[in-house]
Amino acid sequence: RSKFYFSYSILKQIPVLCINSPDKSKSTNINPYLLSLFGKDSLITFSNVEDSRIDYSALLNYRMIILNELKTVSSGLAQELNKFVVNGGNIMVFPSEQADIDSYKEFLAGFNTNYYEKADTAKTKVDNVNFAADIYREVFEKRSENIDLPVVFSHYPMSKNSRSSEETLLKLRNGDSFLSRYSIGKGKIYLFAVPLNVSWSNFVKHAIFVPTLY
Repeated sequence: RSKFYFSYSILKQIPVLCINSPDKSKSTNINPYLLSLFGKDSLITFSNVEDSRIDYSALLNYRMIILNELKTVSSGLAQELNKFVVNGGNIMVFPSEQADIDSYKEFLAGFNTNYYEKADTAKTKVDNVNFAADIYREVFEKRSENIDLPVVFSHYPMSKNSRSSEETLLKLRNGDSFLSRYSIGKGKIYLFAVPLNVSWSNFVKHAIFVPTLY
């Protein structure tokens, strides 16, 4: 009879970093929805930093990095995020309503993912959930074609690159992706088509918001 021994570490807390762009029109650039979700969870260490004050040497200490409505993604940050993902980190991207599309395209080109295109202001809604995806597998008691899903007022369509590793998790009625996941090296990138802004969608106030981010 053989004996097998396994050694693995269990994290007491999950470190999450949210990178924000400064906004002079607001008293704080910290997203209230992300803060409410992650900031009060004892299992998560939730940190916020402005994009101009990032300690690149500490990025590998996090399990998840959220890009919260950055207007541009600098080449330096893009390079460090590439290392982060390849080594097993995860990135969640919420584009800014004032996003520099070319900047995002250059950033995402390094991962061979689809990239954001010019914003579409036509009202639509999420009408398809990838129930087979692990993040939704045990969320719904039953599958229904009439399930209530988020309404979208504006969104960023994504390019169609057949060579990417795209897995669509939430799809809009017009066929565009609302949330896509890509496997890059040992990590993953999650691209949302909207910022966390109620003028773009009601996603942040919808029941599916919490299980999707968790």
